[in-house]
Amino acid sequence: MQGRGRRILFLVAGAVAVWYLIVIFSWAARPLNDAIPIGVSPAGKPVSMAVDCNTLFSAAAHDGALPILPTKLPLFADQYVYNRAACELVQRDARIVFGLDTLGAIVVIGGLLFVAMRTPVDTAPVTPADRTSYA
Repeated sequence: MQGRGRRILFLVAGAVAVWYLIVIFSWAARPLNDAIPIGVSPAGKPVSMAVDCNTLFSAAAHDGALPILPTKLPLFADQYVYNRAACELVQRDARIVFGLDTLGAIVVIGGLLFVAMRTPVDTAPVTPADRTSYA
């Protein structure tokens, strides 16, 4: 592979590394959000409560108390309740996506560097005089 092709592979590997850094600092380091289902409204529509979560790098999915739920009118027997643990599914899914992004970046960068380093560089080009000397 000539120097230009190798340079292009290195540039693409660098671009993938920059993309990975952008993913880390623009998405992975930010706090997550969760919408937890809490029940059905008197009109028959599903109701959820927005909860702010920790980042996907935090050990605990959620710190502190959950937001206070609104109450239905007293004539309704069922009140709103949180139907699942806060932020656990969101944090688990975010960790899976981050792991897949990391694995993909490693595979792509490793593959590009492997091809760039493995392919020999043409150091001595063949001239027409060399080809005619064998005839």
